[in-house]
Amino acid sequence: MTENQKKVSIINRKLLIYLIVPALISLIFVWGYFFGDLRVQELVAPRINREYGLLENLQNLGLLALIALAVYGLTRKRLCFEIVILICILAGGIFLFMEEIDYGRLHYRYLSGDPIDDRVKDAEGKGSDWNIHNQDNINQLFKRTLDMGMIAFFIIFPLVSWKSTNRLIRYLRPDPWFILTMVTMLAVSRYSKALNRAGLGMEGALQANTAKFREIIVYYVFFIYLLTFIFRRRYVSRSEIQQIKY
Repeated sequence: MTENQKKVSIINRKLLIYLIVPALISLIFVWGYFFGDLRVQELVAPRINREYGLLENLQNLGLLALIALAVYGLTRKRLCFEIVILICILAGGIFLFMEEIDYGRLHYRYLSGDPIDDRVKDAEGKGSDWNIHNQDNINQLFKRTLDMGMIAFFIIFPLVSWKSTNRLIRYLRPDPWFILTMVTMLAVSRYSKALNRAGLGMEGALQANTAKFREIIVYYVFFIYLLTFIFRRRYVSRSEIQQIKY
C-alpha cells in the first residue's frame, strides 16, 4: 500500500467513525418517526410513553456500553489521574442510566403489566416524581451545561491545543474529527426541529421533545472518546522518557 493509499484509508475510516455512523444511526430514527407510518412511529417512540421505544432503549444500551467500558478501563489504566477520569465517567454514566430508566420504575411497571402512560401524566400536568433531569427548570439547565461542556471539550479544546507539545494535553485532547460529529449532531437537531415545525409527526410522542434524536449522538461521542482513551492512548511519563533517552 502506497503512502497516498494509506492516507485515503485513514480518511475513509475517520469519515465512517465520525460522520457516517452517527449520522445514519440518528437519521434512521428521524426518518422512521417523521416519514414512517404509524406502526414505525410507534416503534421509534410509542405514544403511551416514548421511554418504551427503540430510540430511548438504544440510548440506554449505549449508556450501559459506556459504563462497561469505563469499568474495563479501570483494569487497564494505572495512573492516578486516569483512574479519577474513569471513575468520573463511570459515576456520570450510572447516574444518566438510572435517570433514563426512572430508577427502574419504567421497566418494572412495564413488566408488571401496568406501563406508565405519558398521555395521562401530561393531561394531569405531572412530571416524573422519580428522576431529576426531566423537571422543566433542571432539564433546560442540564442541556445547556452539557452543550457548553461538549462544545468546549470536543471543538474548542482540539482547535486551541492543536500545536501544543504538552504531553498531558496531547494525551487528553479529543481527535479533531470529533468536530465533524458535533456539526452532525447540530444538523440532525435542526433537521428534526424543522420537520416537526412543518407539521410532520404530529401527535407523536416526540412532538415536544425532538432533542431526543441528537441524544443518541451525544452518547456515541462519549463512547468513541472513551474507546480511544482506553485502547489507543498511553500517557508517557517524564521518567519513562528519560529512561528511553539513557
